[in-house]
Amino acid sequence: MRVGLQQALERIRDKVFNLFYITKENISLSIMYLLGEAPGAIDRIRELEKKSDIINLNVMEECMTVLVRQQPVAKDARFVIAMMEISSFFERINDLSLEISELHPAKVSSKLEEIKSNIMWMIKRITYMIDVNENSLRTGKIIDIDKTLTSLDNDIDSLYDRSLKLLIEYLKESKEDVEDAVKLLYIIRHLERIGDIVAKTGSRIIYIEKGKWVFIK
Repeated sequence: MRVGLQQALERIRDKVFNLFYITKENISLSIMYLLGEAPGAIDRIRELEKKSDIINLNVMEECMTVLVRQQPVAKDARFVIAMMEISSFFERINDLSLEISELHPAKVSSKLEEIKSNIMWMIKRITYMIDVNENSLRTGKIIDIDKTLTSLDNDIDSLYDRSLKLLIEYLKESKEDVEDAVKLLYIIRHLERIGDIVAKTGSRIIYIEKGKWVFIK
């Protein structure tokens, strides 16, 4: 492989890995902030979202430069195309994290503690999904990545459905803390969407290795 092309691909890969790290921190911080457990986190959340924008733009620019100047073929070309998509996916996740944090922190009623627990489990599964994608991208090993990501995303969907049902029941029965319940609804919907995006990332990694599209969620 041409040395210049190899170096360019490594730079792109490193930037995407950095985007993974930023995203995991941002998701966790935004949720903790809205749940009132990280009151000073808003500035860091905004900083991370801005960093994600910059990294995404850098990835796009470097990928376009590689396509024009290096004219990669086969797996290298697939890598560049997939990295542009993955970078955009994770920039979008950071946008969603910022949207979550822009609400005022919510006070979780004791009647909604199960939802709070569900939210924590959703975050854990999303974080693990990102780790699965990162490991596959580092090693090129994609055996059962689609099954693993699908299973984890199904867990997130189940937690979302359960939480949504509890919130609807709560809103029907209670006239108190309605605004906070709506904030929790906002959180679980965004996390469900983030899970879908992270799952789709796996299909792009499979595309790099196999040269075919596999539908994941």
